Amino acid sequence: MIRPGQLVMCVLAVVLLLTAGCGPAPLPASPTVLPTPTPAPPPADEVALSFLQAWQRGDYPAMYSQLSPATQTWYTEDQFSAAYEQTFEDAMVQGVTPRILAAYQPDTHAEVAFSVTLHTALFGDFKVRNQMPLSFVEGRWGVDWSPALVLPQLGDGAHVRLSTSTPSRGNIYDREGFGLAVQGELVEVGIVPGQMEDETEALDRLGAILQESPTGLQARYASANPEWYIPLGQISVEAAQASYDVLNSIPGIELRTAWARSYREEQIAPHIVGVVGPIPSEDVAWWQEQGYSGNETVGWMGLERWGEPYLAGERGSRLEIVNAQEQAVALLAENPPRESSSLYTTFDRDFQAEVQDILGKRTGAVAVLEADTGRVLALATYPTFDPNLFSTGISGQQWLDLNQDPHRPLVNRATQGSYPPGSVFKVVTMAAGLDRGGLDPDSRFACEGTWTGLGQDVPKPCWLLSGHGSIPLTKALRVSCDITFYQVGLVLDGQDPMALPTYARDFGLGARTGIQVEEEAGLVPDPPWKIQA
Repeated sequence: MIRPGQLVMCVLAVVLLLTAGCGPAPLPASPTVLPTPTPAPPPADEVALSFLQAWQRGDYPAMYSQLSPATQTWYTEDQFSAAYEQTFEDAMVQGVTPRILAAYQPDTHAEVAFSVTLHTALFGDFKVRNQMPLSFVEGRWGVDWSPALVLPQLGDGAHVRLSTSTPSRGNIYDREGFGLAVQGELVEVGIVPGQMEDETEALDRLGAILQESPTGLQARYASANPEWYIPLGQISVEAAQASYDVLNSIPGIELRTAWARSYREEQIAPHIVGVVGPIPSEDVAWWQEQGYSGNETVGWMGLERWGEPYLAGERGSRLEIVNAQEQAVALLAENPPRESSSLYTTFDRDFQAEVQDILGKRTGAVAVLEADTGRVLALATYPTFDPNLFSTGISGQQWLDLNQDPHRPLVNRATQGSYPPGSVFKVVTMAAGLDRGGLDPDSRFACEGTWTGLGQDVPKPCWLLSGHGSIPLTKALRVSCDITFYQVGLVLDGQDPMALPTYARDFGLGARTGIQVEEEAGLVPDPPWKIQA
């Protein structure tokens, strides 16, 4: 049974249902408007690769153009370029080969891992790993550069430091082990440029002691780090003692023990033994390619120069990054030193002295060879010079005097002089006549003291004006008959004008011997040369 209240509720429910079914349709919901998506930045490693390729080319302006705007407000282009140039000069870097390893690009910042192989004269090739940060600003990727991108740990006063240790130079001995060139103790005068107070006064006082111009001394440290010790020259222990008070009063000066060449006071074969000296400024680049820093003492001539790779050994070297307090924070590369070797010559020191005495002060040369081995026992030449002038650094005026001396004392006449061979050439002429001229040892020639085989207007005398008469070829060689060999030469020239020049060259004339000191090849004249000359 339905109660009245329940009936009312049922009626209302039906009315509501009818109303809902017959009423107007509900309005649709408003559409959702999505924001336009921001395009993703291009790959950052493309910019990193371009930056590294410009580095490999040494194109610093192109590198600078790819820095982020913020970085360019911190560093000028000159500061940016100087960071690379100074570091590479200090480390003796000749070139770089970079390579990208990996890239991480989560948003508008990126990190690109890369390695760079540094090609150096002193250490060869070595590799350094690094990280390059980049930021996407103003529609482009830019490198967030700092000095650490040149080499890790650089910045905040840190810099590259190259330190070397030089082994004592090897000695040069005669065949019995007696010294011809040995190491003697000296004092090295050096300076820390950043510690100087009055540079002009310091250089004037140093120039007087080291016998060098102030500008020449200044050039030695002009491009060096101000806090580095730079050697300026060497003086004898006695000279250092005499000038000690002056040297000790100059701020920044340091004195160190050094070893320098010492040669025999009696000047034993100075052209052969040679001399050492500082690397000339015009040759620094070449020596640096050989692994030298450029401020060493090297062989200038003779065995000192030829034997440089043996006598010098190999310098030990360390390439480090140091902080502002000069404390090492990273080791980049290291070469252990290799001890030097000594040279033993075929000279006999006492015999060489005797030969020099025999030659005396006559301009010329004497060569003494051991017949069955070809070993050089003595080579004397005059005029000569004192090799000890070079031991502590020859002055500019002394070097000029030696080079401008009309007697040319620096020329080794035993190996660099070119002379007519004289009667020794008769050996060549006889050999060519026997082999190519149809002659035999008993072929006879007439010598009447004068020969006119080239014409009556060109008479050729024999050294024996009375003549040797009828003489066989073998005896003509023993008595050195000039006219016999004029005739042999004429026979050869009639058969082949090149016969005699060819035989001369077969005997080694006109070519260097290969001896380990400076020498000239000489000249064998032949018809083409005569036409040209």
